[in-house]
Amino acid sequence: MIAISVLLVALWLLFVLLVPKRGLGGIAESLHHTLQGDRTYLFGPPARFHGGLLAVFAGEALRLIAAGLGLYLLGLWAEAQGRRRREAAETDERPPSQPAAKAHAPVMRQYVMPPMAWRREWEASLLRQATEDPPAPHAVDVATGRVTPAGAFLKIRTLGAFQLLSDGEDLAPALLRHPVLSFIWLYLLSYRAINPAVPIHRQLLADEVSPGIDAEQQRDRLRKRLNDLQGDLPRALAERIKLEWDMVRFDLKGTEFDVASIQKTAEEWGASTGLLPKEGVATIEAAVAASSGEYLPFWDELDYHVTRGRGAGGELIRSIRQSVGDTCTRLLVRLAEHYRARRDSARFIPLLEEVLRREPEREDLAKLLAAAYGETGQTSRLRQLEIRYPAGVSGKRGHPEK
Repeated sequence: MIAISVLLVALWLLFVLLVPKRGLGGIAESLHHTLQGDRTYLFGPPARFHGGLLAVFAGEALRLIAAGLGLYLLGLWAEAQGRRRREAAETDERPPSQPAAKAHAPVMRQYVMPPMAWRREWEASLLRQATEDPPAPHAVDVATGRVTPAGAFLKIRTLGAFQLLSDGEDLAPALLRHPVLSFIWLYLLSYRAINPAVPIHRQLLADEVSPGIDAEQQRDRLRKRLNDLQGDLPRALAERIKLEWDMVRFDLKGTEFDVASIQKTAEEWGASTGLLPKEGVATIEAAVAASSGEYLPFWDELDYHVTRGRGAGGELIRSIRQSVGDTCTRLLVRLAEHYRARRDSARFIPLLEEVLRREPEREDLAKLLAAAYGETGQTSRLRQLEIRYPAGVSGKRGHPEK
């Protein structure tokens, strides 16, 4: 009897220590971003307890149990690699005398986009914009003559960090205090980014919020959550969710959404050719800088907390991340074309190197890059390209495809 009890305890310990007890969807992408230094933790930070070293041990123990021993060790290694990359990038990018001002100093990222000044200028402008925005417009009720707010203007920043700026205040903490409401709000925002003209059916949304239970229970839970959303969230956030019979949609009117802005920039400037006006160059540079961060970097943790990763929300978020990356690459190619038309190799070459780093299969760009290195006498890198792309770099020059 004792032997059986010992065996059962041993099996239980093996299950606790070795078997992951969380969703593994998107693990490859999360691991990649952690190694690159874009994520601080593979799955999420350890739980915070008060009590010094013992509290740290307890937090790590919870991470070990949730991830399983194999993923836990892999995560520690990836986090260490990412930390070293961020420290190296921080040393390379900042002058020794005065660190560059950051809108969010605690958030450390590796920026590989040339030139680095784009990102620093964009980050520093966030605080200025938050304090310099004009007050929200007002509307006059013709019947009563009463002046009432026409709706708060909302800036939605989702790439690399998460901010919801309204009237100089960041409402993101107010949203994230309610995990289920955060899931609904952000899922509808993401669905709107992918399907701008199509609202989502209530049943589909209910199934995403409460997967795996009876459909009637799903609808009842969603109805209660939508009521809570209107009462528990600030007005600037709650008024974005519009209910239309059996449909639900996210209203972007009166907002500035970074993902939508990047897509608009690609539509306006990505299809043109040749030289760009100053306005176009500045707009593309700002869009590229904004798109360097991961879309909703905390989504995996929120999704696991609310649905245990059983819904399709993770796939929706991954599709947006891929779309933003593709759009950024397209804008980089367009900017490279501009500098190539100006015969500015000092700016043209780094841009093409960045695109080729993202999409190493682009032999058309490798050919252009090889030609530029040949014209500038940089034979060492030219030989590397000839070895890696033996067929591509020997042909005639071409134009980068969109």
